[in-house]
Amino acid sequence: MVFFFIFMSLCALAKDLAINSTPDKAEVRIMPLSGGDPRKAGETPFKIPMVEAAGTYANGGDVFMVEILKDGYEPYRMVVPGFIKSDISIDVVLTQRTGWEDLKKVDKAMTDLFEAQRMIRGRNYEAAMKKIDEVEKVMPKLSVTKELQAAAFYMQNDYKKALDYYQQAYAANTENFDAYKMVQYLEKAMGLTKAKDAAK
Repeated sequence: MVFFFIFMSLCALAKDLAINSTPDKAEVRIMPLSGGDPRKAGETPFKIPMVEAAGTYANGGDVFMVEILKDGYEPYRMVVPGFIKSDISIDVVLTQRTGWEDLKKVDKAMTDLFEAQRMIRGRNYEAAMKKIDEVEKVMPKLSVTKELQAAAFYMQNDYKKALDYYQQAYAANTENFDAYKMVQYLEKAMGLTKAKDAAK
């Protein structure tokens, strides 16, 4: 969290408050210095008469808090004195949150996998496989991608491929008990369990 205090010489009420940010289109909120819920005033590039900022958003206070917010970036807060002679112009460079891009990748992957699951239920196997392949390129170590591929083959009665992918899913994550149960079920159904026992 970034916090700044802007100090300028005392005089008369300032005319305008202007805020620019990098990146732009960040939300600007204003609230009284004494506290309370901040209210959205607009987005950057932003400009407002100081009288309006103080009167409408800061309960008439001549010193107030400004908050600048954008998804994926650290909040930027500053105390603004409205009792100065000249206009106030502020340029803000927002700091990107660490790991935000990774979170976006995970979120997209989960969305795509839910879509693939819907396609499998609708028997649109080819489109589902393409969607799963896209996820695997970005996140190759996920167990659930193998499990969904296995489910698609199972629903197409291709039990040999289904078993292979369920085995891969379980190997990728030994806590994936659904994949483990399907491995056990398919091995038994295909007579592989007896063959294993006989080979011992």
